[in-house]
Amino acid sequence: MDPGSIILDFELEPGKITLSLTDFGHAFEPDNAPVPDPNQPIEKRELGGFGLFFIQQSVDEMKYQTSEDGNTMTLIKHLAKPSGG
Repeated sequence: MDPGSIILDFELEPGKITLSLTDFGHAFEPDNAPVPDPNQPIEKRELGGFGLFFIQQSVDEMKYQTSEDGNTMTLIKHLAKPSGG
């Protein structure tokens, strides 16, 4: 597979959305990524680093695995049940 290719898989279940992104580039360990400080003045921040931060703030679960078949990041968002009325 081309290193620039991305496979996107989307699954909608009752109460849950699962999004899986698979790429074929270099492996990346999200747990080792520096955590940006959103309270720091913008002129003192390092360039970049907020993409993963925003993803982690937006989902309920994030899983990452790498194998011969590519690098897959799975994002899970639990949906609130609509209130009756």
